[in-house]
Amino acid sequence: MGTKTAIELMQEELFRKSQMFERYSGFWYEQQSFLEMTRIAGSSQLEFLSKATEAARLSFSAADLVGSSLLKTPLAALTKSFAEQATAFQQINRSIASDMGRFALISEQIAARFRMPAIEEMAALRNMLEAAHEATRFVAEKMNFLRAAESFQVAWINIESPLNSLKALSDLNGIGNALKTFQPFESELTGILRSSLGDWRNVTIPQPVYEDALERVDFYAGQGFDLELTNFPQPAFDLILDAAEIRPRSPSLAVRKLEGAVTIELLTDHESMMGFAYDLLFELESRFRAFIHRQMVSRFGEQWLQRQVPGPMRKAWESKRAVALERGEPIQDLIFYADFTDYVTIICRRDNWNSAFREVFLRKEGVQEAFYRLFPIRICTMHARPITQADLLLLFVESDRLLKAIDAKSRRATREVTAR
Repeated sequence: MGTKTAIELMQEELFRKSQMFERYSGFWYEQQSFLEMTRIAGSSQLEFLSKATEAARLSFSAADLVGSSLLKTPLAALTKSFAEQATAFQQINRSIASDMGRFALISEQIAARFRMPAIEEMAALRNMLEAAHEATRFVAEKMNFLRAAESFQVAWINIESPLNSLKALSDLNGIGNALKTFQPFESELTGILRSSLGDWRNVTIPQPVYEDALERVDFYAGQGFDLELTNFPQPAFDLILDAAEIRPRSPSLAVRKLEGAVTIELLTDHESMMGFAYDLLFELESRFRAFIHRQMVSRFGEQWLQRQVPGPMRKAWESKRAVALERGEPIQDLIFYADFTDYVTIICRRDNWNSAFREVFLRKEGVQEAFYRLFPIRICTMHARPITQADLLLLFVESDRLLKAIDAKSRRATREVTAR
């Protein structure tokens, strides 16, 4: 194969960039992650824009550049598209940078209030774990958790209120044990979570909650969320969630090898938190859509979308699919154009619930609460707004419950088919 000319290299680069911008132009339609979006607005894109514009100025006509089978769009249109999207992404980045700066300052202030535990404080933690309400349960788990806590090489004791830190650590361990012990939507687990994460039945979420992290935390506290559970510096919070086995270890999430053992990467900065949340929400939503489709087809047939979904909701999905097809995206089943909030409406509609979902989620109010707790972080993650440790705790707990519930249903269905 001969050496490529400068114009051929430019053609290939232009086509690659056109594909990339087409991919990222759907970001606000929840196609890509926060971290990828921020990278697309980097200087390399602007440098390429400059090169493409210069190529046009040097009288490479659109026809010259479009001649290759690689290139599908005229240079002038691509250049305009690049400029518009680069400008938009730069504006987004400036807003994000402002929020990140504010969060960095808050993080520094929080970290200054914490220290490593003293020996007597670890003894107090041991006593708390032993005196927990499930005193006869989880003996091995408690000791494993205590050993993990003793090995933390980060500050996690609040200087002003050390007992609150110890209690929060013990309570997070209790949540982790409850998630492992009870069925996802058993009444016992629901009660434990309400005592720690708040009562979210029949809740109305004000718009500012989606837009401002501090408003969101205040709202959580108003529902009964125990803010002491997340009152740790981020490195400590990350280690605690791992030790309590609350943070998910999903195959789709990043892992690394350390001396032969597989460990989860620590969320050492806010961008890592955003990326981790995006990955988990993407997995949850993808699997949940497929689950709803399977359940509805099994109970109502292939035409369930025509009979079991409110007309305005179905029309909204059809409109979104039409827009996606116009952008050249591959066609998907209509359920894949649903909003996150639509799932609760479908599941809790009386006939759908009785025929398809009661057996999976047991109590309608339980699955409603799970989704209500996820609404704020889902909106914030997909719109590149800062998230908090309270958001992450709600995400980890409720994604665990929802995924376990639909996985259990899938296993039962497999056994039933095998037994026939």
